[in-house]
Amino acid sequence: MRCIVAQMWMQQDAQSQIELVQNLVIQGAKEGYRIFVFPELAIPGFNRKVVELTTPENCHKWEVLLSELAQKHQVHLFVGMPRIDGSDVYNSYFCFAPSGKKVCVWDKIGLTPSEQIFFTPGKSRPVMQIEGVTLSVVLCREVLDLKEVEAELSNSGVDLILWPSYIGYDTQKSTNGSEGPVYEREAREMAKRLNAMMIQCNWPNGTNVPDAKNMGGSKVISAEGEEVYQALYDKPEVFAVHLAKTSEIAVEILSDFTY
Repeated sequence: MRCIVAQMWMQQDAQSQIELVQNLVIQGAKEGYRIFVFPELAIPGFNRKVVELTTPENCHKWEVLLSELAQKHQVHLFVGMPRIDGSDVYNSYFCFAPSGKKVCVWDKIGLTPSEQIFFTPGKSRPVMQIEGVTLSVVLCREVLDLKEVEAELSNSGVDLILWPSYIGYDTQKSTNGSEGPVYEREAREMAKRLNAMMIQCNWPNGTNVPDAKNMGGSKVISAEGEEVYQALYDKPEVFAVHLAKTSEIAVEILSDFTY
């Protein structure tokens, strides 16, 4: 299995964000890539505008657009978007198959206090198979919910965990208030306990706080809990991850991509 991880620049408006996603898929598909991993709330972007932009009309439009994009280029798309179900709004992560079908959806369970104002917590953490690999998803701070995630996935046979995020690595604090790379430490522990590789796709910037630093740094972690690769901080980067069922991992920086 090989996939493209798009640590893409967050745009100022939803249409520009959509066009960037489309452009990256078009470029990657031309080079033979068939699996694309995007960040949390890749559409419309992880910012305050998500509240006003999350309407039934927009959510339907975005799903149709991504379904058509996946089908046209015969690819799998893993993309973060809001999802509306009746009166509930979820911070969700979708997988669209080459058929255009929405084959799996993860609703974020472990919401931040600010997210709880708008989003409804998810209720389950599904798993799916792709090219012989069993995978699931933890969204952003859910990597800190180690006990809960371990209980949900320990008997699932999961090989890979995708970790779409919006994390600034200079703001991390442990539960006792001490400084430290808490997210990275917990992600490594999660990988070890579940014997699963992890691929993070983080945002390299934010539009709510444009001068925020130490964003990005998307990580690839082995099933032994070792960091195999870390992307650039504060800059966009597209890279390819090649995974083998034997837990071998290779990473390739795709410097010829335009984004």
